[in-house]
Amino acid sequence: TPGNASVAASSTQQFSATGKYSDGSSKDLTSSVLWSSSDTSVASVNNAGLATGVVVGVVTVTAQFGAMQDGATLNVTNAGTNLTGITLSPAAASVPVNTTQQFTATGNYSDGSSRDLTALVTWGSSSTAVATVDANGLVTAVAAGSTNISATLGSISNSTSLTVTAPTISSISVTPVGLTLGIGINQQYTATATYSDGSSQDLVNGVTWTSSTTSVATVNNSGLVTTVGAGTTTITATVGSFSDSSTLTVVAAHLLSIAVSPATPSIAVGTTQQFSAVGTFDDGSTQLSQSAPQVWQRQSELEARQ
Repeated sequence: TPGNASVAASSTQQFSATGKYSDGSSKDLTSSVLWSSSDTSVASVNNAGLATGVVVGVVTVTAQFGAMQDGATLNVTNAGTNLTGITLSPAAASVPVNTTQQFTATGNYSDGSSRDLTALVTWGSSSTAVATVDANGLVTAVAAGSTNISATLGSISNSTSLTVTAPTISSISVTPVGLTLGIGINQQYTATATYSDGSSQDLVNGVTWTSSTTSVATVNNSGLVTTVGAGTTTITATVGSFSDSSTLTVVAAHLLSIAVSPATPSIAVGTTQQFSAVGTFDDGSTQLSQSAPQVWQRQSELEARQ
């Protein structure tokens, strides 16, 4: 310690090393570790952990004890120049969930100069449940809420607020598209929302379904369409200010029968079996049924109701 420090050239900074043991105890190892500087032309460090700034620059001061080591950043400034403040950018940012935002830290010095300290400061987030920040100031938005992003170098620190917003709907799409069905068929339609963070989800609640021509097909609150008469209609799903439509053509054919396949399957316990249903119409045509899941029933359920 300290993890980050700033000194003027020709000035000194005392570092200390503390060992932490498996029994929870700790011990001062300052005089026992091997001290080193990543660049002795910028700053040197003696056996007692006392670092001396030589020229302007940045070094890593390392303490090593056996196979274990740790390092601290030392920022060497011009003699007579002190760090007076840190400016963070952007200030009061707002980002959506699951996105990232790069923050920068600029050091302000007593001689009026400034310097990029993004890689030198210690970054922190007051609420890591909302957003995390790495050692280089890159913030990752985790959940909707507010947090403060801070940067610290020595005794100088500053922070700025960050608001993480929940993803919003950017568009919706209706499927299936462009179907042609016979009369008397149930067809499930689905509205899928695409969000500002790029994710998508099928919408179950909050969707208003409409059919432009109810004499051709009707649609209920769940998006289940029932064909009524020959013609063309438009099935529309609306969520807030977003909507999408799909054209449905109903031909003058009535459903006569449904054939389910496979007819007599045999499967092992714990496995699955896909069934299909093909409708036969009075005009001789056939069509693969895409009815809502609730029309499927087991024979045992039907017998129980009789």
